[in-house]
Amino acid sequence: MKIIAEGLVSLGHEVTVIGQSLTLRTRTQWLNGVKRVAMGSTPGYAPVVADNTGRRRWIQKRLFSWAKRDVPRTYRELILKEKPDVIHTNVIHPVDQVLSALSPLNIPIVHTLRIYHLMCNQRMYFEGSDCRAQCAACAKRFHKGIPISNGISAVVGISKFVLQRHLDAGYFSEVHNRYVVSNSYDVDPARAAQIAEPKAPTGRFLFMGRVHPSKGIGLFAELAKNSPSPDFIFRVCGRGHPSYEAEVRSILAGTRHEWLGFANHEQAFGAVDWLVVPSLWGEPFGRVVIEAFAHGIPVIASDGAAFPELIEHGKNGFLFSPEDPNSLLEIARDIAAGRYNHQEMRRNALASAKTYSSATIARRYEQIYEAVLGERSR
Repeated sequence: MKIIAEGLVSLGHEVTVIGQSLTLRTRTQWLNGVKRVAMGSTPGYAPVVADNTGRRRWIQKRLFSWAKRDVPRTYRELILKEKPDVIHTNVIHPVDQVLSALSPLNIPIVHTLRIYHLMCNQRMYFEGSDCRAQCAACAKRFHKGIPISNGISAVVGISKFVLQRHLDAGYFSEVHNRYVVSNSYDVDPARAAQIAEPKAPTGRFLFMGRVHPSKGIGLFAELAKNSPSPDFIFRVCGRGHPSYEAEVRSILAGTRHEWLGFANHEQAFGAVDWLVVPSLWGEPFGRVVIEAFAHGIPVIASDGAAFPELIEHGKNGFLFSPEDPNSLLEIARDIAAGRYNHQEMRRNALASAKTYSSATIARRYEQIYEAVLGERSR
């Protein structure tokens, strides 16, 4: 939301971003023209990203349950103070309760689907495989969200894939304003010209993301183990549970690889020829793909989820079937044999990145807001 909010400000709009903070006190600050309200969180009830130590969170929840904040009501109160023309909800918890609290305000609501928290609390990934559809247990647990989803003015999917998954499960059936608006990414302008310069291939393949089975890093490690060229180098940028990291490292042992752990874009993408995204779950978008494009890096990705919407096979990258590991190896063999013009694919990747600029995406949301406000006035 940071990029979208700042893009809307550049178009002349007043934007307030409200979200949960990692601390107890609610704070307000202005950054790059955006008013940011960080709603205080009761210890143990802050966003999960704030506390990865489950035991500590468990203890805090029980100690401070008496002081638990009514999040939907607080969102409602904070929004009423702002008097907005449009409410744009994204990743909020609990999403169904928040939408239910906001619907009676008679303010148009645009909701963007970035994850599956209306349908499932396991990211539509269970016991090592992608949930191709909502299971009976989740359908029973989350069924109250279906009528609530129909109380908004417009729904946006960051991909056709994630929008259709919700529609197939019965969500937003009565919402006729449906859109697909991708995530956005801008490369540092100071580096744009340098990135666009022709570069000789270095033989580096990159995995960048969470080190977790759902991300398919095991396939990446097997590719390194069976590398078709002794000159190829395989770089890992990401972190995960120590036990699973150790498992992946054991596969990579004896291969030409670089394990950087957490790294910024400059470190991760430096001297890299190809990004490999071998995800095994239904990625709603795959932001790392457009980040790679903006750095002139073609992408080799799984042929499921949202990736076919981003990648033109043979032009700005390649698609392979994770169910057939040899399909990934065959692409690597063709690269080793020099069957592709890497410089041309770099240019295509850079051209693709322009589609996802913050200015482009902000204008798209501006059009959606204007549409729902126009309907309201009529």
